[in-house]
Amino acid sequence: MLKIVRLLVGVVLATLPYAASAGKVIHVPADQPTVQMGINASVNGDMVLVAPGTYFENINFEGKAIAVASELGSNKTIIDGGQIGTVVTFASGEGLASVLRGFTLQNGFPSSGASCGQGGGINITGASPAILENVIRNNSAIEGGGIFINGGSPVISGNVITNNNQSCGGGIGGAGIAIFSPGSAKILNNVISRNTLTSANGGGISLFSAGTPTVSGNVISQNTATGLFPCTQGGGVYVSSSVGTIANNLITANSAGCGGGIAVVELPNLGPLVINNTIANNPSPQGSGIYSDNFDAQVRFSNNIIVAASGQVAVFCGNGGSQQPILSFNNAFAPGGTAYGGNCAGQAGVNGNISADPLFNAPSSGDYHVKPGSPVIDAGSSKNAPGRDFDGLPRPIDGNRDGNAAFDMGAYEFAFRVKINIEPGVSPNTISLSQNPQIPVAILSSASFNASAVVDITSLKFGATGREASLASCVAEDVNGDGLPDLVCTFNTAQSSFKVGDKRGILIGATILVAPLAGIDSVVIVP
Repeated sequence: MLKIVRLLVGVVLATLPYAASAGKVIHVPADQPTVQMGINASVNGDMVLVAPGTYFENINFEGKAIAVASELGSNKTIIDGGQIGTVVTFASGEGLASVLRGFTLQNGFPSSGASCGQGGGINITGASPAILENVIRNNSAIEGGGIFINGGSPVISGNVITNNNQSCGGGIGGAGIAIFSPGSAKILNNVISRNTLTSANGGGISLFSAGTPTVSGNVISQNTATGLFPCTQGGGVYVSSSVGTIANNLITANSAGCGGGIAVVELPNLGPLVINNTIANNPSPQGSGIYSDNFDAQVRFSNNIIVAASGQVAVFCGNGGSQQPILSFNNAFAPGGTAYGGNCAGQAGVNGNISADPLFNAPSSGDYHVKPGSPVIDAGSSKNAPGRDFDGLPRPIDGNRDGNAAFDMGAYEFAFRVKINIEPGVSPNTISLSQNPQIPVAILSSASFNASAVVDITSLKFGATGREASLASCVAEDVNGDGLPDLVCTFNTAQSSFKVGDKRGILIGATILVAPLAGIDSVVIVP
C-alpha cells in the first residue's frame, strides 16, 4: 500500500525537500563506524549516508541541520534500539533541515528506573524535523509508542508505523503517534496500523492539547485501544483539547470502547475540522465510526463517509456538555444498526447529511472507492474541502457528468481509475521543460477495458493538476506487448503546468459513456 523509496546516493542528494544545501557526505560505516559517530562528525548541511545493515544504537541529532539517510531504504537498513532507550531523539530545536529518511526503527523502549518514558521509536521535543519514508515498528512507551511529539511542527510523511504498543499504564495514549503541547505537526501519507494501547486513548493517533496539527492522507487501520472505564476512546484517532484538521484519511478496522474510528472529546471553544474521510467497519459498542462528547459545539464533521460495523451506531454523540458537533454533508450508514445516535439522532436529511449504502467497490479487500451510482458522488460541500483526494486527484470532479463539478463525500473523488504510463518504455519518466516539447502518455488497456475504443479523446486533460487542456493527438498502439490496443496520447509540455520538482502527472477525462476517468503516474521534471 505504501512504497518505501530505495535511495541511491545521487537520488538522496537530489530529493531531500527539507534538507539544507548539500555539504559533505559522511558514509557509515566506511567513514565513521556508527550512525551516531557520523552525526557527531557532521556539521550543518552535511549528509550521513548509511550502508545496509543493522545498527544497534540510540541516536540523537543534537540540534544539527543534517540529513541522515539510508543508501538502499528501510528494508535494508535497521536501527535497533535494543530496548534500552528511544531509537532516535530530536530535542535540541531541530528544524525541517534535520531529516531522517529510509530506515527501519525498532525495539525502542525509553525508561528510567521503574518509570516508562515517551516515544519508543522517535521522541521529538521542542523540535520540527522531517521524518520521511521510514518503517517504525515494534517499539514501546507509555505514550507515543511509535512517535512522541511534544511541541514543535515536524513533518511525518510516507512512513509505516506499525506494531507499536504501550509499556506502562496511563499517559495520553497514541500507540502509533502521540502529539502533546501546542504546535503544527503535519502527519501526511503514512500507514498507521496494528498499534495497541492497553490503558489509554488513541490506538493509532492521540492528539492531546496538540495545537493545530494536520492529519491527512493516512491509512489508519487495525489499531486498538482498551483498558479504561467506562470506555477507552478512539481506536483509530483520539482528539482532545486540540484544533487542527483531519482530512482525506482512510480509517478502517480499528476498535475501542467508544469511537472505534475517531473519538473527539473537547473543551469549550476548541475542536478539529474532520472532513472528507472514509471511516468504515471500526467495531465499538458506542460510536463505531465517530464518538463525540463534552463541549463539542466547535467540532466540525463534514463530507465524511461513516459506515458502522454490523448492528452498531455509526455516529454517536454524548451529552456531557449538552451540545452537539456541527454535522454537515456526511453519509452515516449502519447496516442493521443506527446511523446517527445519542445527542446526534435525527441528522439524516438535515444540513446535507444522508444515510445510504455508499456502494464501496470491494471493502473486504481494502478498496473503498465507490461504484457508479453511489449516493456520495457530487453530494459533498465545497466549504473547507481539500483540493485533492486521497489518491492525489484534484477535487472536485464532475462524477455524475451533469456539467457541474461538485465535491464528493469521503476520501476519494469518484472516477474510473485507469493505469497510465507516461513516456512508455522510459524509466524514470524524466521530462525536460526545455528539451521535450511534447509528452507521450499511454492509457493502458486490460481484458475488461479497451482504452482505444471507450475513451472520449476530446475530454482528456493532462498535466500537474489534471486540469490542463494540453492534448495534441492520440493513436492506438500496444506499448507494453500484452496484445491489447492501448491509447497513446501526446500532450504539449508548455500547456502542462509542470514545474521543476513536480513528482506526478495527472490525467483526467471521460469515457464515451460519459463516465469520468483518471490516472496518475510518477514524473521527474527537470529544466
